[in-house]
Amino acid sequence: MKYKHLFFDLDNTLWDFDKNSQVSLHELFDAYQLIHYYPRFEDFFEIFKKQNEVLWEMYGKGQIDKNFLHYERFRFPFENTPFEAQLRYKELADEYLLVVKTKTHLKPFAKEILEYLKDKNYMMYIVSNGFTEVQYHKLENAGIGTYFQRIFLSESIKEHKPSKAFFDYAITSSNARKTESLVIGDNWEADIVGAKNAGIDQVFYNYTNRIDLPFAPTFQVSCLSDLKNLI
Repeated sequence: MKYKHLFFDLDNTLWDFDKNSQVSLHELFDAYQLIHYYPRFEDFFEIFKKQNEVLWEMYGKGQIDKNFLHYERFRFPFENTPFEAQLRYKELADEYLLVVKTKTHLKPFAKEILEYLKDKNYMMYIVSNGFTEVQYHKLENAGIGTYFQRIFLSESIKEHKPSKAFFDYAITSSNARKTESLVIGDNWEADIVGAKNAGIDQVFYNYTNRIDLPFAPTFQVSCLSDLKNLI
């Protein structure tokens, strides 16, 4: 067995961020009567999602801090409206974190593959840029926290994926060797480029069937169940 240590991203690799976020935002859309600003929830969600992705990329590069990301993604959709002027977007942002961490949707076969890998005696870890006050709750509420030996979060490490320092810290702290380690994630820049630059093999979880890849990752899967054929 070449690989012994598996480093999993959390959001949209195991925990279905897109679905959990959408469900949470729909609840808050109704509770805050945001129909006054957006006739359809789908219109609001599309703007939020795009801005959120941009901000998370900036956060990973150290261009903005956590506080800015947290509030800006909710301020932006309500720019030049009373909702922004009255700072109600801050209230909405804080409520969102309380709601989203309670959601439990996982990516297809996530729990099954973790159980399979546990039975094969792999050492498994989480590597995430997500907020500390949210990530542990996600793992616990979704029932997958017990599969992991360590949880590596950028806030604690003071480095963000895709930095080499983040991955070096995770490897060293796990008493792992890079040659025996594998990073599994859906985010091309944070997970795949980050791991490659740190000298670690990667599995790109390409569930969106992206084809414009700048280089060939070590492995590529479209479903988590395909990991059984790789390791």
